[in-house]
Amino acid sequence: MSHEAYVSGDAKLGAHTLQECEGLIWKGRQLPVKYAVDAERRAFGDLLLFKDVVISPYPYEGTEQDLGNVQRLLWKHADRLSSAQLEESAGFKTYWAMQNDGSIHEMKVKSGKEAKRQWEEGIASGKVVGAAYAQLLVGGGLLIYHVEQAGKPLIAIMNLFRDGVRNPPRFHLNDPVLFKNIA
Repeated sequence: MSHEAYVSGDAKLGAHTLQECEGLIWKGRQLPVKYAVDAERRAFGDLLLFKDVVISPYPYEGTEQDLGNVQRLLWKHADRLSSAQLEESAGFKTYWAMQNDGSIHEMKVKSGKEAKRQWEEGIASGKVVGAAYAQLLVGGGLLIYHVEQAGKPLIAIMNLFRDGVRNPPRFHLNDPVLFKNIA
């Protein structure tokens, strides 16, 4: 299916199909259920396995206008700091929290699990109003930001770059993770 999409000129569908296959093989790469629903509909023309699943109301992609004020500030901050590390192409993952006074602090954590725990504690206490992380995949080529704030979708901002040239960012909208019960 991926090959057919690429051959017909639909690179986005081809890439999504490959990502869905990766999620079937490696559980750590599973995408949100909305992608699986779409994949079943494409593959079989009808929904059987996912017929009762309520999927995310957010579209696959949005624009910079979908970012909330906190998300925009976090993304710009993360982008400014991450851009300096792009030259190294060593791969990295950095976490930040925006406090209720508007200050942004880098979190000194060893894992995403620990960052999530700290974000959740800060959100519960009312001290954290936004969360972000930046990740450069090992070997370079793809820089990913996740930014989240209350009342907005989690937005994954993806930048492809080659030979020092960055493509325009793409904004993928997903259900909130940290702020799912906070309006």
